[in-house]
Amino acid sequence: MSTILVTFLILAGMIFTFITDYWKSEKEEIFIENVRYVSNLVANNSYVENNNIVWINGDAVKIFMDTLSNSMNIDIFVTDTNGNIIISSIFNRENFQTGIVSSKIIEEISEHPYAKICNLNGIYKSDQYILGEAVYSTHSGQKTLIGAVFTATNPEFLSSFRQGMIKVFIVALIVASIISFFTIRWLSYNMTKPLNQMAEAASYMAKGDFTNRVQVNGEDEIAKLGTAFNNMAESLNVSDSVRRNFIANLSHELKTPMTTITGFIDGILDGVIKQENHTRYLKIVSSEIRRLSRLVRKMLDLSGLDNDNVKLNLSKTDLLTEILNVLLSFESKINEKDIQIRGISQCKHIFIHADKDMLHQAIYNLIENAVKFTQHGGYIDITLTKNNKSCLLAIENSGKGIPQKEIKFVFDRFYKTDKSRSEDKTGIGLGLYIVRKIILLHKGSIEVSSGEKKTIFTINLPIKQL
Repeated sequence: MSTILVTFLILAGMIFTFITDYWKSEKEEIFIENVRYVSNLVANNSYVENNNIVWINGDAVKIFMDTLSNSMNIDIFVTDTNGNIIISSIFNRENFQTGIVSSKIIEEISEHPYAKICNLNGIYKSDQYILGEAVYSTHSGQKTLIGAVFTATNPEFLSSFRQGMIKVFIVALIVASIISFFTIRWLSYNMTKPLNQMAEAASYMAKGDFTNRVQVNGEDEIAKLGTAFNNMAESLNVSDSVRRNFIANLSHELKTPMTTITGFIDGILDGVIKQENHTRYLKIVSSEIRRLSRLVRKMLDLSGLDNDNVKLNLSKTDLLTEILNVLLSFESKINEKDIQIRGISQCKHIFIHADKDMLHQAIYNLIENAVKFTQHGGYIDITLTKNNKSCLLAIENSGKGIPQKEIKFVFDRFYKTDKSRSEDKTGIGLGLYIVRKIILLHKGSIEVSSGEKKTIFTINLPIKQL
């Protein structure tokens, strides 16, 4: 605000100086032209004889001087070479006193035009703005000084104009300041409002609340910043939700088998469980221990894949063989749910350079997901094709599918679409994350699409590892 005011004052001062100087010079030029015109008029209508001015047409000169005096509010008078006033048109009579103009002034005028603020040696009661011009007659063929023409006006016409200009600039400054103040206040409010909202939302985020959003208007830099902030908040909200779900899932996964193991072992040690039932319950304990082992293994797999220095143990790998081996490991569950395996008989052996164990893990996780979410009596369709540079593996399963709004999150770690655990009772949301990490390590890609009754995961892998 202060910068604008200073700039305005500097600009106003420059304009004020220019306008007043221009107006003054224009006003002075008009006076000078009138003085010269009167001087020429006097010279053309008079001549000197025996040191006295003889008028040829003095009435015409007087009429013109009266007209000029009344129209411009100025005094006009003509003197002879001795300073005596011989003809005059006085507008400001209250300030005018008869007298003789100093010979020194007449001599000065004969050399150059006269322009001063003075009382002209007592002819005026107070100082006036005086312009004087010498009058030369050429009536006899010779240039002869016959006197001088003077105009006088109140010098306040200069200061009054300046005062008027100052008033105009002061009013303009006040109006501009008020307009600038409210405009800047409005602009500042609109600019800082989203920033204040961000600051407030950030304070809530620090307390763990990621639900606050910034209102975004327009397409300027602030709006882009607000959009980026909202995207960040949404991402943090999703991550926080995933983290909470993961902790809940992990707690459930650990608590259930540990409770079962503790209960059955205590029952055996305390004799509550009869000896003939020991084998049966020890098998249940063994199953729960293996379940814990799988959970720990997945956590270790995740830790290893998140390490950027992980190295692939590349070897010639048969994709079809790995798919068949995984299907055999799920044979009992496939039969239990009466799932139809389609397309595998049309697949051909395709060899690629890959880390066999990691690739087996990725295929295992995808088929495990397909078996888990395929309804009873549904199908799993497997397609395996190749071209000169890459191979394509598509695993399609029937079922209710993945909601469209959740598809973009399925490869995030700890994310589960089945939050109710009605179908996914053992997963903790790491399977698909691990799959994606493995495929990316092999410089491949994975995509997912889903409808109301099916889900398709598609993997693209290079045949030769780059």
